[in-house]
Amino acid sequence: MSYAQYNEDLFISNIFSSKDINKGFFLEFGAWDGKYLSNCRFFYEKGWKGLFIEGNKDRFKDLQKNYDKDKNIILLNLFVDKEENSLDKILLKENIYELDLLSIDVDGQDLILWKTLTKIRPKVIIIEFNHTIPFDVNYIDGTQNNIGSSLVAINNYAKENNYQLIHATHSNLIFIEKKFNLNFFKVISEIEVYNTLNPIRTAYNNYGEILFFKGNKLNQNEYFRFPTQKEFITFQPIPKFIRKLTDVNGKGYKLIKIIYSNFLLILLRPNLFIHKLIKKFFN
Repeated sequence: MSYAQYNEDLFISNIFSSKDINKGFFLEFGAWDGKYLSNCRFFYEKGWKGLFIEGNKDRFKDLQKNYDKDKNIILLNLFVDKEENSLDKILLKENIYELDLLSIDVDGQDLILWKTLTKIRPKVIIIEFNHTIPFDVNYIDGTQNNIGSSLVAINNYAKENNYQLIHATHSNLIFIEKKFNLNFFKVISEIEVYNTLNPIRTAYNNYGEILFFKGNKLNQNEYFRFPTQKEFITFQPIPKFIRKLTDVNGKGYKLIKIIYSNFLLILLRPNLFIHKLIKKFFN
């Protein structure tokens, strides 16, 4: 049974099976409850030992419920950072000197945090990236805005440190240490990743509307949120028949649109509607 978002754990399991490695040690941070979309739960069930790190206190409580009594699992409630809680310092403190699998999923500064690991070389690394960033952009996310780093930036750092890209999904990149690989698994290029994922790309028309392209084809579906998000609303707040009442500049029938939008807001997001009223009249 796969727990990972796109069966990444099954792919990684095949790596170790091909190398006749049945047991090992993993580190996963951004672990949540250690099961939901976990890249390492599968290995735990195969008898691996490991370390789960989760900074959010509520999520850490769920993590404890799943693993607290297991002597083979270390649980830490902290946020990995570049200084006090760097990966090097955490592993040294926990007396961990070898890693078979490292899973990085913090929805943002994944690459920066990978760079805090310099003392130990995991055999396999799975790291989240932002596949919506154009594939020719070298961007490292150092913000607190949950942007994520680009494929180019992560792959460049990996190659500089003798890691090879062997698999990619819409969420994650999987790297293998060059000496561990020994040309066993095919290294894939950034172009191959692009052709495999066929990511949705955006553009704009003269009215400022977002255009979605899948490959070279225009996707005419209308979305309220970006369609590659894990959850999105597949309807417009303003239905097409009302929007078509407007002129080319988006004007006209303003009252109807306001009434309709607020009706949906009350129906679907009452807390947000109340927040909107408070902000409008009391701020």
